[in-house]
Amino acid sequence: MKLKQFWIGMVLFPVLVNAGNITFMTYNLLTNSGLNFQSSRIVRHAQLIASTGADVVAVQEVVGSTNFNTLKSNSGLAGSWFDIAGNGYGIGILWNPALGTPTLTNVKVNPTSGSTDKESRAYIIAEFPHFYFISTHYSLNAVDRDSMTARIIRFAKQAGKTVFVAGDFNAQPTYRAMVTFKNNQFVILNDPAENTYPSTAPTSLIDMILGYRQNSTDAPYTVISRGIPVPPAGVVLKDISDHLPYVVRINLQVEDPNATPASSTDSLQLTTHGRNLNISSPGNPLHIEIYSINGSCITRLTAHSSADINLPPGSGRFFIVSVNGKRVKVGMCSEG
Repeated sequence: MKLKQFWIGMVLFPVLVNAGNITFMTYNLLTNSGLNFQSSRIVRHAQLIASTGADVVAVQEVVGSTNFNTLKSNSGLAGSWFDIAGNGYGIGILWNPALGTPTLTNVKVNPTSGSTDKESRAYIIAEFPHFYFISTHYSLNAVDRDSMTARIIRFAKQAGKTVFVAGDFNAQPTYRAMVTFKNNQFVILNDPAENTYPSTAPTSLIDMILGYRQNSTDAPYTVISRGIPVPPAGVVLKDISDHLPYVVRINLQVEDPNATPASSTDSLQLTTHGRNLNISSPGNPLHIEIYSINGSCITRLTAHSSADINLPPGSGRFFIVSVNGKRVKVGMCSEG
């Protein structure tokens, strides 16, 4: 067996924590339309969402809590629905429970004076550990869209984290509200050549996902893939909504600002032996957290002077080990 020993003070560096691939999705489900009830389509919507592997989903035109609960249970995601006017019609957000439970804020935006769109619109702000995700459905009226855009931009500029916005904007990338976003450092992550409306013969791109970073400390991200998802067998996109869904997969890289290098004189020592990790610092308390490379917490414990930890098979080869607030990336040897 291989034995690897090193001083944590010699190898500590700012590391990426909770970094990994995250799939965002936006989807207008289509409200009840004549005898075409959403309840007759909702399971197929859920099957489609599940097939994409989406981690966070903005959904619009959700009719009632029953439909939303069916969407959650059949997609395998957690979520929250906002009944905007209290009449059983609204927007929602779904998320992968592995991301944790976000802090949610519902924001209702009434039509501006003289608006031709009398419907109240809204957005949901979901705060995750390293980013915000905003789910929204914009007005048909340009002035209303300007009003909501200004609100979201104000929020993003003071958020202190990377912000993603997704929804049915009822506006194409060249429309005033979207140009305002772009002039304020928001980036449309869609492929501009892929239209989403109407689903039978798309001519417009109005279902979009945006990204925003203001500060260098906001988590950087790169787009890995994007596009209109291929539906699972038995699901025909044009039959279940007048909008096409859109999916963007990103890699989010989160640098822990507290992970500063320790001096080489620190007594903290790590030793790996197969899948065993020994952490020692004679005479000192040890507050230990171990994460997988994608940010999932594997174990937390407190010890004095030393700790022996067996890392479970199948949990990966590389880990982020935090000891007394200092973090290091550790590569384990295989067993045997």
